[in-house]
Parts: sequence; structure tokens; C-alpha cells
Amino acid sequence: MPKKIVAKTDNEGLNRTELESMKRVFERLDKKNDGKIDRDEIEQQLDLLGYKPKRKTDFGTSEVEDMIWEVDDDCDGKIDWDNFVHLYTRCRRDKTG
Repeated sequence: MPKKIVAKTDNEGLNRTELESMKRVFERLDKKNDGKIDRDEIEQQLDLLGYKPKRKTDFGTSEVEDMIWEVDDDCDGKIDWDNFVHLYTRCRRDKTG
């Protein structure tokens, strides 16, 4: 049984429909059903999309590890629901292109 996802955030201004859609995406990515998305789970999905992330970046980590690091507030190397919501809203607000 999948772990129930409960947002600790204020939902970052997202409406119910957006949150429900995001929850479905999060649950699809969370193959281990542990309430977190890890490097392997992200790499599997990127592979399905035909994208091969860099194994080593300028920072000495993989491209996927860099993605996780950007939003991983508790530094466990995984993206939990709150991190996922933050990632989505941050990307949506980014106007730099």
C-alpha cells in the first residue's frame, strides 16, 4: 500500500486540481512506494523518456544528484512530497527561460 502523501507546506499557491495532478505524477515516480523519489527512480523515468543524464557534472556529482540537491531540504538524497511541490512551483515561477 502506497504511503499517504501529506503536504506540510501551504501548497505554494496551488489549487486542488494542480495538487491532485501532481500527486498522481509523484506516485508514478515513487516506484518503491516509500513517499520519496530517489536517484534510481528519476534515472529510470528519464531513461523511459530517452534522456541520458550526465554521470558526472562540474560539481563531481551526477546530473540527477544535482537536480535532487536543488530541492532536498533535509539532505537525505531524495525528493519527498514537499520537495516535489517546491520543485514544481519554483520551475513554474522561473522566468529566466
